[in-house]
Amino acid sequence: LSSLCDQNMELFTLHPSILDGALQSLIGLFAALSSAKKEKKNDKNVLQLPFALEELKFHKSFSKNGYFVAKKNTQANAKNRRYDIQILNEHQEVCLELLGFSMREYTIEAQSK
Repeated sequence: LSSLCDQNMELFTLHPSILDGALQSLIGLFAALSSAKKEKKNDKNVLQLPFALEELKFHKSFSKNGYFVAKKNTQANAKNRRYDIQILNEHQEVCLELLGFSMREYTIEAQSK
């Protein structure tokens, strides 16, 4: 976390910046992979948007530094990408689990110039 966020860390059980960072990283990963593969379907750009969360498990308090790990959930399919995400502290202990985090495909028609 930045020093600005660090000033009010004790006010939150889960600081919004930690959760936002983990989710933005996952979404950014898919944007990068899609761009690298030039993932387009019939001249349509494909976005992955957050859709649902099945379960949130809080295990322990967070610290200023940490990691996140995302694994593909067994119930994922082509239209609904589903992941289990763990947020770990600097000692690699699980602090929070987001189980069944789903992203859905949203396509945008390419505009002709």
